[in-house]
Amino acid sequence: MSIYADGRYGERNPGWHEEDAPHKATAIADLLRFGGLEPEQIVDVGCGTGQVLLGLKEILDRRDLASISYEGWDIAPDAIKRAREREGLRIKFVADDFLASERVVDLILCIDTFEHVADDVRFLESLAPRADWFVFRIPLDLSALDILRPKRMIAARRNWGHRHAYTRSLALEVLRESGYQVQTERYHRIPAPFGAFDPLRRGLFRVDSHLAVRLFGGFSLLVLATR
Repeated sequence: MSIYADGRYGERNPGWHEEDAPHKATAIADLLRFGGLEPEQIVDVGCGTGQVLLGLKEILDRRDLASISYEGWDIAPDAIKRAREREGLRIKFVADDFLASERVVDLILCIDTFEHVADDVRFLESLAPRADWFVFRIPLDLSALDILRPKRMIAARRNWGHRHAYTRSLALEVLRESGYQVQTERYHRIPAPFGAFDPLRRGLFRVDSHLAVRLFGGFSLLVLATR
């Protein structure tokens, strides 16, 4: 039984990363506006407690996109139990494996999800026929600094269940192998406590973002893709 279904993930991460949800929802909404997308149905696969989906709904409702229906799916019953406390008009949550359903929708969100799956390519290949558009957020856990400090990657594996560590190039290659066409991609960073490497990371990012991320990490990749 997986750490998500048997409650171990919730024990290790009792907040389910809800504090990061507003930043993720804002970044996703900006990406959809950049792509000119106005979907009728949005499904978040691996939604956790649903805070990203709820935040996205609030933003899009304010943009006069108030006819969209939202669904969050997750195999963690404890997370969905919390999410259902916030269900409402046009938004619901399902404690099940989305790939075991027959749902086909306009847009699928896969936010910090497929790094948790043992066979990432097989998962993505199975997901591809289920929507026309996809938004992926992929943690970039593999940088020069991470290699020099391997305990961070081990902690991501033990505490967060990350089965894979990606660079930008590796993440894009996995999507390509799985049959996706990347329409646009950008880096995304959750505001973090000030650290020793932050001045170097920020300064270099302004000059060469790719080099800064390869050296210092600390970013995720946000991708808008089609199949």
